[in-house]
Amino acid sequence: MYKIEWAEMKAFISSNQAEFKFLEMPNDYIVVARDSWFELECYLTKTNPRNQDQIEFEDDFKALEEKLNKPMKQSSFTSKEENGLKLFTRTHGASYDLEIGSGNCDFVIPYNQVKFNALEIVGCEKGDTISLQILDSDSGIVSTVPNFMLNQFGFSVGVPDGFYVRESKYDADLFFGLKIRIMYDSISAKNIHINYILHELK
Repeated sequence: MYKIEWAEMKAFISSNQAEFKFLEMPNDYIVVARDSWFELECYLTKTNPRNQDQIEFEDDFKALEEKLNKPMKQSSFTSKEENGLKLFTRTHGASYDLEIGSGNCDFVIPYNQVKFNALEIVGCEKGDTISLQILDSDSGIVSTVPNFMLNQFGFSVGVPDGFYVRESKYDADLFFGLKIRIMYDSISAKNIHINYILHELK
């Protein structure tokens, strides 16, 4: 993820009609956009009275974000076809209390068959790192070994302050009982929230 200034982010969004998301924090906005290769991020400081960048973002771009992302927000209630099956987006969120050091954030797949390709982390901190693994079920349905690591997709990935989003062009095929494990190495004690973006096949 590349950090840029608001002027650069504004120009990128406007010239490319790019989809973007924002997270409102007590003292600032975190704005995230994506091109075909890179994730872009900028911070907007909130002041009272409002500064010029804040006025521009709040009066113009917040509404634009809602318009551009409207299909994405409705996607949990729509579907598309793949190999004769329908894909339904199922987004699950979970909160985790972290201590200083390494801890595991686990999520168990609740559907018969899904594709997994994206996640969001709210409340992360610059200096934290994450690794992403796929584990066998408690009964070892794939490997015969309970909770055996089947694959790993992230290796000590650094995250920014506040909000992190990662979407892969390639999805992982998972099924009921398998676990997504985020190995989270935290530099402080805190609570984070992770959103898991799944696509159920049925």
